[in-house]
Order: sequence, then structure tokens, then C-alpha cells
Amino acid sequence: MKKYLLIYFAALSLTASAQGINFEKNLAWKDVLLKAKTEHKYIFMDCYATWCAPCKWIANNIFPNDTVGKYFNDHFINVALQMDRTKNDDDFVKLWYNDSRSIGQQYSIQAYPTYLFFDWNGNAVHRFVGTPENAGSFIAIATNSFDPNKQYYTILKQLDAHKSDSVFLRELVLKTIRFDKNNAKLAVNAYFKTLTHPFEKNNLEFNSKIIVASDQEIFTFFFRNIKKINEILGNTYMAEGRIAYIIQNEDLMPYYAANNPGITWSDFEKKILEKYPQISTSVMTSLKDYYKSGAYEYLIRAKVDGLGKVNPDWNDLINKAAQKFPDISREDLENQTIIHKARYYKNRQMWPEFDASVIELGTYLNRPRFTKSFPYPFANDIAWDGVFLHSENINALKAVINWFKKAFVDRADFSKYVDVTIVDTYANLLYKAGNRDSAIQYEEIAYKAAQKNAEKHPDDLGDISAALNKMKKGEKTWPQPETSIQPTIKNK
Repeated sequence: MKKYLLIYFAALSLTASAQGINFEKNLAWKDVLLKAKTEHKYIFMDCYATWCAPCKWIANNIFPNDTVGKYFNDHFINVALQMDRTKNDDDFVKLWYNDSRSIGQQYSIQAYPTYLFFDWNGNAVHRFVGTPENAGSFIAIATNSFDPNKQYYTILKQLDAHKSDSVFLRELVLKTIRFDKNNAKLAVNAYFKTLTHPFEKNNLEFNSKIIVASDQEIFTFFFRNIKKINEILGNTYMAEGRIAYIIQNEDLMPYYAANNPGITWSDFEKKILEKYPQISTSVMTSLKDYYKSGAYEYLIRAKVDGLGKVNPDWNDLINKAAQKFPDISREDLENQTIIHKARYYKNRQMWPEFDASVIELGTYLNRPRFTKSFPYPFANDIAWDGVFLHSENINALKAVINWFKKAFVDRADFSKYVDVTIVDTYANLLYKAGNRDSAIQYEEIAYKAAQKNAEKHPDDLGDISAALNKMKKGEKTWPQPETSIQPTIKNK
């Protein structure tokens, strides 16, 4: 299945080959706008950062493609906009400093790569965040920028006219929730007001995933109805988990930044009780778990995120963290270390070290505290984008299958709910490991679940169907070298 994952990486150069997309190399933003208006062309803007691994992959594999180059050069004025600043920036990058800052703020650019599309009058009409799978899908994204029914910003402008249309608002929430927090808040607030039965199980399951900030009515709803929501969902920690996650983002992370190195749970707990005097004990318990993982995560990132392809001294980091955070157990520090190791090596494409970290990760499943808090986004990122797409180490593959099974699959009740992404990933891992019959069995479960949601997520069904057919034919489901692409190109 297509998984648009965002990954951090070391410094990189993003100048595309001349045979692909021709990016403007001398024009300022005001000159680009004038050129677009004069030539009656849309503007394509690649917003990237120098530490972004997907940005590098796209620059090396998608931008130089002949078919991509022809389409984008014919239809767009192309701009590559560096969003961060480094000591190696040349004069052209510096020329865009002020505009990159204002564009990032105006369009709420929070992840990379982000692609913006403007009409020839300089009005933003479309955006896409993530990594296109190949040249054909990248052209399809650009083609959508000319279709008013698919243009991101055109659809956003319809919010006021559809404030009582729960179907429209739900779809708008799905479009905005991951990478456009400001507009997501507006969409979620409007959507929640349309619900006449907010305690219905289906509504609660969806709403638990779309809480963006503490100043939303939906946050207050969950905060005040924890016990009832958990009972309806049959999940002891669902409501407090979501509340704690928001508080972590809004209060805990800024607390780390403001109080480094003097960080203690007792001080932070006092601040939270002052802000949320009615907060429940269960939320505070969840929040303390976030504190344990987040404090060390903050220290690790401060120490290693700016490094290149090097091996950090992980034991030294644990020892320093133990001194800095005396109220966090050694076991919790080690758990967070092994999680960050796998992510660190994957983001730097240090595949032998990555394989070793995944194998080591498998040994941690014997720790109940680790398995209980095993992070879903991290698991699927490592399993799919790391092991499935890049690893040929059979021991790493077996390890990830084992902990994926124990942490997720064995706990699932497929008669009640199927997480399509998890089951699809698990099936593909099994297939790559040579367990064809079991792989087909689980991929068929994912396919049936995807069929039920085909109207809302048609890409899922198509991807899973294609993978299932390949499994039955004995063909590889992991990426192969790209062949000539003949996309369907629509006129402006």
C-alpha cells in the first residue's frame, strides 16, 4: 500500500538534473509571479529542507525523470524553495530567506516535502504533503492542481458554505488533519458541531483521531467524558491517551525546551494541575508515560539529530540521561534508546546498522512495559519503509514479523475491526519472508476491509488488490526498478 512517510535525514543537495524539471535558479519570488502571469502558467513550488530524506530521494529519482520534466516544464514555472537555513547556503538561497519564512507561515508548512501549486495570478490552489511513489503518481498530483474538484485550497474555501454538511466536513477533516493544523482546527470544529449523536461508537472512534488542540470543543468533550467514552469504545485508555497526547504537544515539549537541563516530573505535574485542575488521575498517568519517553527523546534529538552517518555512543547517552532524569527508570531509558536507534539508522539509510537495531528491537518484546507501550506509527514506519522496502536481512525480517505479530496482530479481533494499514504491512512482510499462504490469508483480510471503505479510500483498495494479485502469481510486491511511464495528462 502507498504510505506517504516523512523521514529525517542528513544535509543534502536538491538541484535536479537538467533533463528533468527545470527549476528557476535566478528569479526572486516577485519575478516568478510576474513570469507566471506573463506566460500564463501555474507555479509549482517544492518546499524542502536540507535534512529531509524523502526530499533527497525525490530530487534524485523523480525530478530527473524525462516524462516528469516534460510535463512540469510545459505546464509550470518551477521553484525549489529551501525552508531551513544552513551555513552552506548560497546567495540564491539567501535571496529567498524572507519569502521562505512568510510562505511557510502563511501555508502552515509543518512537514517535508510539501508541494504548493499556484495559479498564474499567484493564488494558491493546491498542495500535497509526502512522498509520491513514482513518476506517474507525481504527475497525477500535479494534474489535480488544474481540477477545481480536487484543488486543496479551492475545497477549503467551501467550508463556510458547507458548515451543516457533515459528509463534506468529514472529508475536509481527513484532507487537513495530518499536515495543516490551522485549517484542520476549523474543519474539526465545524464537523463536531454537526454531530447529533457524538456518543455513537463510530463517531467516537473517528473523533478520537482528529483532536488537534486543547482549545477545541471536541477536546473538552473527551476531557469531561473519559469514563463514558472508554466504556463505549471498550478501550480503557483511549480518551485519556488522546488528551495526554495533546497536552504533551502543547505543554510538555515547550517545558523541555524552556527548562533544559532542569527537568523534573514533579515541577511539570504542578504546572499541569494548575492549568487543568479537574484533570483525572488516569490522564496524569498517561501523561507521565509521555514524560518518560519524551524527556529522553528530547535529549537524544539534541545530541544526535544533527549528526551525519555516524554511530553514536548509545550507552553513554543512557548514562547521561539517567543522571539528568533521575525519576525515569533505567528500563524506560533503554526502551526509548532502542526505538530511537532503529529510527536513527533508517533515516540515515545506514542499512546494516538498521538491520542490527531491528534484530535487537525484537529482544525487547520480552519486556512487558515495552510491548504495552509499543508505538504504532513508529512500528509501521520501521516495518514498511525500513524493513520491507530496504532490508534483505532475513533475521531482521523475521524479527519485525515477530514483534509486529505480538504487538498488534495477536491482539486484534478482526471480526470487529481491521486496521487495513497494519494488516497489509504484516501480509507483505510475511510474503517477503517466504510465507506465501499466510501472506495471502492476511492480505485477503485487508482487502475485504478496504472494500468496505473503498468510497473514502479508493487508493487503499487498489494498492491491496494489486499486491494480492502479485502474491497469488508469485511476483514480488516490493518496489522494482521503474520502467517507462506514460501518464494520462489533462489539459489546463
